[in-house]
Parts: sequence; C-alpha cells; structure tokens
Amino acid sequence: MAINDIMITLTNGQKYKLRNPDTLSEIDSSRTAIFLFDNMEVYTGCSNGLMDEDEDFCIFAPGKNHGIGMPFRRLLGWAYKRGDNA
Repeated sequence: MAINDIMITLTNGQKYKLRNPDTLSEIDSSRTAIFLFDNMEVYTGCSNGLMDEDEDFCIFAPGKNHGIGMPFRRLLGWAYKRGDNA
C-alpha cells in the first residue's frame, strides 16, 4: 500500500506529516515515534522496524527491549515525535 502526504493533527494541536509505512525498516529505534493505524488509533513508542513471520512489528517504550506486536498491514503511516532528539 502506498500512501503519501498524510497530515494529521493530534488533540494537543501538534501536526505531523506521516511517512509511508514501507519506510518502517528505516526507522531509528532510539527515537520515539507516533504510529497511525487504519482504525485511527495512534500509538507512541519506539520500533526497530523488523517484522515477524506474521508481518507484525513491535512498538516498545523508550529504553525497553520488548513491547506490543502490531499488524503492519493496518499501519497508515508513522513520524518521529516532536521534541525527540536523536
């Protein structure tokens, strides 16, 4: 799925231009990101961008090695969280 130029505004007023889900493998695992899914839920955390055999990827709290598996096929886009400096 190729989705380009999605802009979102969070309830705190911050605006983000989301990156294409296909670029998830390029994510910096040391930076906090936001992830938008097709049910319009937004998750915040870190990811290494790796997918398992079920095509799920992991979102974890900064500094942690484990987290929650999320379905890549439902990811609409992602962006680095503002104020998170690498």
